[in-house]
Amino acid sequence: MPTGAIGNVIPYKRGSKDCIRIKPVKEKHKDAKSDKQLVCRNRFTVTQAFTQYISDFIKITYDSQKRGAGTALNAFTSHILLDALKGESPNVTIDCEKLFVGRGELEAPKWATVTPKEDGYLIEWDTAVRDKNRLEDRLYYIDYNPNNAYPTGGIFDDKRGEGKMFLESKMDPSQPNQEFWIGFCTEDQTMCSDSVYVRRESVELARQHQKEQLLAQRKKDRKRKLSADVKAINPNLSIEISELINSEIQPPCDELSLKLLGQQIQDLRNQKGITQEQFGILIGRSRSQVGRIESGKQEISISLLLQIMKALNARVVYRLETDSQ
Repeated sequence: MPTGAIGNVIPYKRGSKDCIRIKPVKEKHKDAKSDKQLVCRNRFTVTQAFTQYISDFIKITYDSQKRGAGTALNAFTSHILLDALKGESPNVTIDCEKLFVGRGELEAPKWATVTPKEDGYLIEWDTAVRDKNRLEDRLYYIDYNPNNAYPTGGIFDDKRGEGKMFLESKMDPSQPNQEFWIGFCTEDQTMCSDSVYVRRESVELARQHQKEQLLAQRKKDRKRKLSADVKAINPNLSIEISELINSEIQPPCDELSLKLLGQQIQDLRNQKGITQEQFGILIGRSRSQVGRIESGKQEISISLLLQIMKALNARVVYRLETDSQ
């Protein structure tokens, strides 16, 4: 007869008889945790599941947040537990909008976009900074899908001043719940900026911001071209505005005078082949303001009148009269 336990069966002899017995089933230890302790355990488990994959990264981006004998990882863990969790236990999740994967004193970008491509993501960001030396800062980046993946990322050689970077990724770019954070750190990785959370929903908003910037640039380019066109206008074409009203212009002190002066300005501008938009550039006014001046609906100060005359290469003749005694 065999000796020793076989599974949960134990053979033994009783006198001359062979017998077996079954091991008693021990009750599993019952977790006697309170509801509050279970909630704390759930929150810490979610936090630990996120931090364990990027601990080396956090040691750099949270280095400035260390307190006393604490570590950067401790500071990051505390931040998540206190500020960046949402939901009720046992359904606690990371609150990505409130999460900072980097904290520091460097200037953070004001906006950023992440655009899905076939084989990765195009990351673009704001390059405007107060200190131009910060254009040499390096990009740091984290992506995360709470449904089926863990956070990944790192610090790259791409510089802030470059404004964009393409990140090859094996992850499905069409994933609807992909979350992103970007920020910048110095080349020696001793200082960093706060991270910026990039929502997929905010991509359209950021694109609208980029569109506005593009329109502003086009407007600026158009203004520059108009200025060049104005300079190309024949400078030898010179008509004295006083010639249009018998060599005299009365000061624009009433509605009639304003309309008369405006008509004279319009006539001279047309003779010189200058558009309202070009003329506005010359005198530092908008096209609509030029229209109001020429229609006599806007009062004209002496300083503005002098600007107008200079732009038109004309002069104003004033006459001072006194009552004869």
